[in-house]
Amino acid sequence: MMRSACGSNDHPDSVLFIQMFRLISTYSLIKPPKNSNVTGGEMIETLINIQDLSNVNITKDTLEGELDSIIDKGQFEELPDVIVLMHDHDYRSTSTSSQVLSYLAGYIARKANRFTKCKKCLSSLRNDCLSSSRDKLIDMRSKGNLIHSSNNLFNLISTLEKSTLEALNNEELNMNTLLTITEMIEQGDSIQLVGCVDHKEEFSKAIVRFFLIMHMCFIVKRANYKDTMTSKEKTKKKQESI
Repeated sequence: MMRSACGSNDHPDSVLFIQMFRLISTYSLIKPPKNSNVTGGEMIETLINIQDLSNVNITKDTLEGELDSIIDKGQFEELPDVIVLMHDHDYRSTSTSSQVLSYLAGYIARKANRFTKCKKCLSSLRNDCLSSSRDKLIDMRSKGNLIHSSNNLFNLISTLEKSTLEALNNEELNMNTLLTITEMIEQGDSIQLVGCVDHKEEFSKAIVRFFLIMHMCFIVKRANYKDTMTSKEKTKKKQESI
């Protein structure tokens, strides 16, 4: 490979060989993979621009600061049913059904033992009473292991979901979408804090962070799937036109 890359010189010396080896190694870094959503020029600019490395830390600090601000505005007392407020005077926006939100809240309640070992915090996320109308999806799919979320956790997830949908409706998916969502949450109403009295701020922050990361994974995966399908359709049309 090195010899063929040297053009007419089939017998490069050691200096030329090392230079070509470095160039080809760099090319493998800046060549975008198949079906990627970036171009070669963008990858070169990212590799050359050292400022991007510091921007990662700046973005992380910004997110942490906004999460702290969101938690500081939160209320520990039980808030009114947020799912009702989500639909008031907002008929044009996309919304998530209460059944899906309840199912999602139950999943988060199951994963919450990653964030704390406090039994009071974990029990505050569960509802061991009779299921309500919002738990229809859980009751339909459960074989006895799915969790019914508490009202406080359901209200928290509903508020986060509302802000996420507003952010996605206002702009296209981009590298700052997560920041936009956190800004929406910060500018909105107070969120419902969950957990015990001693750990409510720290525990609620962990729940919010987990929800945002999980939701962004869903969003990006769906966006990549759409891009892949669009690319396949274009390729298919080109092949048919030939």
